[in-house]
Amino acid sequence: MDRRYTLLTKTFEDTEKFLIQPGALCLGNDFYNSFLEDNDKLGFATRLVYENDEKLKKFGIKQIRNFTDVMKKNCKVEEFIDQNLFETLCDIMINSNDLQVVYELSLAIINITKFSSIYTSILANSKRIKDIFKLMVNIPEYQLKNLFVWIFSNIIGDSEETYTACVAQVDLMSYAVDCIRNEQINPPYHNTTLFWLLGNLIKYRSSNVNQSYQIFPIIFKYLKSYIDRGLFEEALFAVEKLSSNYTEESFELMNEWKIYDILIPFISTKTDFSELRSIFKILVDISWNDEKSIVGMYKSKILDYFEIFLSETLIISKSNVSYYIKHNETFRYLLICISNFAATSKQEIKDELIRSTKIPFFLLELVKLSSKNTILIEVLEVFKNALDTSYSNIKMELLRIQTLELFCDNLPKQDFEIQRLCLGGILNFLLYADEIMKNKNIVKIQLETLGAVTHIDNLQQSTDEGVAIISYNIMEKYFNV
Repeated sequence: MDRRYTLLTKTFEDTEKFLIQPGALCLGNDFYNSFLEDNDKLGFATRLVYENDEKLKKFGIKQIRNFTDVMKKNCKVEEFIDQNLFETLCDIMINSNDLQVVYELSLAIINITKFSSIYTSILANSKRIKDIFKLMVNIPEYQLKNLFVWIFSNIIGDSEETYTACVAQVDLMSYAVDCIRNEQINPPYHNTTLFWLLGNLIKYRSSNVNQSYQIFPIIFKYLKSYIDRGLFEEALFAVEKLSSNYTEESFELMNEWKIYDILIPFISTKTDFSELRSIFKILVDISWNDEKSIVGMYKSKILDYFEIFLSETLIISKSNVSYYIKHNETFRYLLICISNFAATSKQEIKDELIRSTKIPFFLLELVKLSSKNTILIEVLEVFKNALDTSYSNIKMELLRIQTLELFCDNLPKQDFEIQRLCLGGILNFLLYADEIMKNKNIVKIQLETLGAVTHIDNLQQSTDEGVAIISYNIMEKYFNV
């Protein structure tokens, strides 16, 4: 069961009144025994949904909701719940005046739309969307209102197609904006779900993100406190989608509120990795956008946080290898962020990153812990970007910490991108050595000592044009006997 669903079922106050209690339906022991003895309980429950007797119908609804609660991530929902049943459940929920029925069916539809893109699409393209929206707007009970928000979040979060079909019928953005504007009167769990809805509403390039700018300052304030983790995580989710939209207005808004100042202190091994992934992703987007953001984060001591985080990661990983491997995607975003700093035109920042921190050394150690090419590629990108400088001291430092050896060691990798990055780094070092000593290229000598020349020579025959060209240029200029 994922965190959102746990939050959904455990934090609502006063949900007992909305639950269908099978024992309270007084259907008799013979009936209950018949159900318990039936080998196809879902089929039994399904038949009851179509009964006219309200007690039998409610019992069937409860059992179907229970069944959807235990569905697994990759299950084929359509093999158990056919389209006719799904649409019937939606119609009963929309038309029922019994809040227990509405509650139980809302939960069942949340589960179904979570696991089935087919049914999500069917619902998004049906006129039922307007009915559910009307229910969400008008129903006074927050516990039920929240479930409808959840259904819409599932629908629009599934794909851009379902998002487009849904917002063509109802104005979800205005609803979300108005509700979040009144966040002080909402129960915390409702704000949490609204933030998630907002994140899904703005995550597509076709979305109207501009309308949401007015309420993002409200979202930002929830990133300053970790008291309610649910609110923090969904606020983080919404901000991540804001940064991923890549509009100038989005970046201006985040810079104005100095979002990086709020997020940087969370760069710690004590922070949950799902949150770290989002934090690093936001910082990647911000640092990619402009140099002003790079400078702002630099002044907020982000390099110190990177250094401490990497140091602690290496210590933990040496006794617990799975720690690093399990969170590969999070580390990839961290490395991309560091790479953005290595690529900056602000030489003071690049110089401190390479010459005044242990980050380059830690990256070399990090590579040794993982066989994943994705991590290696990002580390190579960091050093490639760092080498793109006129500062001799930076290149000399990279040579001193054995970055050249990293490039040489990975030439045999059967990955064209890795080969291009390694060859590009080697060529950069060779050109640098030409500058510092005209008659004796120390890098050329080192390559011969390391046995890298043979690999470079062989790569001239590569089927990848980029690899072949760089290796040819190296051999032609430096090793053409």
